[in-house]
Amino acid sequence: MDRPPDEPPEQPHPEGSEHEEPPPPAGPEAPEAAAPEQTASPGEPSVPTEPPPAESSPDETPPGEPPVATPSAMAYPPVPPAPPQGQSPFEQQPPEEKDSRPGVGPGVATGCGLQVLAVILFFLTAGIIPSFFGALWPFILFTIGAALLMLSRRWRRFATGALIVAAATWIVVIGPCIAIINGFGV
Repeated sequence: MDRPPDEPPEQPHPEGSEHEEPPPPAGPEAPEAAAPEQTASPGEPSVPTEPPPAESSPDETPPGEPPVATPSAMAYPPVPPAPPQGQSPFEQQPPEEKDSRPGVGPGVATGCGLQVLAVILFFLTAGIIPSFFGALWPFILFTIGAALLMLSRRWRRFATGALIVAAATWIVVIGPCIAIINGFGV
């Protein structure tokens, strides 16, 4: 017993079975039985038999026709482009630089704060400035300031947020107040 315990014991082969192939399986997978060759008798001309035409698979297209998209081919996402020569597809790309421009959200928040400050300035200067439209100077000043910020590319999003709040203030607060004071145009 000089063989390791992992190996299975050798099985004796019956005579003549070493070179035999297993019989082909019977069923739909089995190739059709070959037709017996016809030998021509002396004096008769031999006629070669042509093989039957091969059936075309549904994936093959005749030459000259565009390929037809199959549902299975459309189910997969497109393949991303190959990386540049000498670069691994698994290398981490450097992150894109963050945009340093302020956004609309901070502009809306600042606009709200400026409108509260404008209301306070309105009431503080209402006694000093005799006309109602003259007392609107803080609202007008902050609106013009936000509109001027729209000229700068860096501050454009910020100014958009501030102008949204300024427009809402003019529509919701100042417009109805002017209508009440002026008597609705009567």
